[in-house]
Amino acid sequence: MNDRKDQERIRQAIDHTLAGMQGDPWLAGKILRDATEEKPIMKRKLTFGLIMAIILILTLGTALAASLGLFGQLGQRHEWSDARLPDLDQVSDTVNLSYTTAGGNTVTIHQAYYDGARVFVSYSIEGNPIKLTLNEGRAGLERWHSETPAAEFWDSTGSEYSYWQPMREWLTSGTERNAVVESLSAHDGLFLMKGDWFDPDIYLDIYYGDSEETADGSIVGWKECHVPEELQGAEELNVALVIFGSTSVYEHADQTVRTFYQREQEFPIPFTVKKANDSRPMSGQFEASDYQTQAQMTWSRIDLSGTVTLACPGAWLPYYDWSGDGPDDALDAIDGFRLYSDGKPLENSGRGEEGMSWEDGKIIFHLLYRHGGVDRALSLVPVYRLTGEHPDEGLPLR
Repeated sequence: MNDRKDQERIRQAIDHTLAGMQGDPWLAGKILRDATEEKPIMKRKLTFGLIMAIILILTLGTALAASLGLFGQLGQRHEWSDARLPDLDQVSDTVNLSYTTAGGNTVTIHQAYYDGARVFVSYSIEGNPIKLTLNEGRAGLERWHSETPAAEFWDSTGSEYSYWQPMREWLTSGTERNAVVESLSAHDGLFLMKGDWFDPDIYLDIYYGDSEETADGSIVGWKECHVPEELQGAEELNVALVIFGSTSVYEHADQTVRTFYQREQEFPIPFTVKKANDSRPMSGQFEASDYQTQAQMTWSRIDLSGTVTLACPGAWLPYYDWSGDGPDDALDAIDGFRLYSDGKPLENSGRGEEGMSWEDGKIIFHLLYRHGGVDRALSLVPVYRLTGEHPDEGLPLR
């Protein structure tokens, strides 16, 4: 293909398709030259249509990656990433609020979503949030938080962050050495703002989330935090992701590893979340001759979550309390709940088993389901240990 008109048509197609995107002129030129170069060993030339198809595929891939927020990017990082992250990326609000520390690190709140009962947030810490300093000799500290035989410490302790391996190699290759790790981290949960500062007594505890180090040393992560019951349903919340600095000292000497940890200054990054218009509370109850169940759930565009409280007969309690001898093999107690829609199991929603707790002698099932956008005629059907699902005992959610 050596027609100059065809080459110009291709160049115009590239310019038009990639308009507004920051590209690499050298790379674009190379693609064009490679596609149009006459090579004697080739028996078949690339056609204009094939080149346009290649350009379209490359462009769509670039545009898709560019359109994803941090929730979406995190959802693509691993096959085990939370399956709700792509949905969160679509429904969350863009925040893009940044704060630069005195040390030159930039903390950014990227996205947030509030369904009335939970706040989801994605964030990053860019710059040099983890700094490792390796030193010869002892650290010279008078007080340590822990002292562990070296072999036991290295067998039982580790970290996925990149500083860990070089630190370990340094400490274990000498007789007396120490290492200092200075880092910036985010509190597990979120705090409610009170004026210009955060209220340490009102905490939105973390329920899910993850964070990891990227190739350039930045930290990216997301959190799912539960709103205290007295604040649930508020149309708007002023919350803060609180960042804190810390210093950890590791000393390897006398075949012992000593550690010291000190948390330093905290600073909040406040942001406001508004309740999503399409989220709503749902509840239901069922009373049998020997037990009662009551559900308090929240339906949002990403999932159905909440609790079912079970008041059960005393004979069932050994099944939920494993501190004793355990249940009798013949005991048929409620083991969990299945999400139904229109009287049928909702496919791919899972069993919703997220945990169980006790309160005032009652069993509380913590549940979470993916509903695929379905919100009609929902019910929670108990699943018994031996006899399976009992649709006739379902809790209709309204």
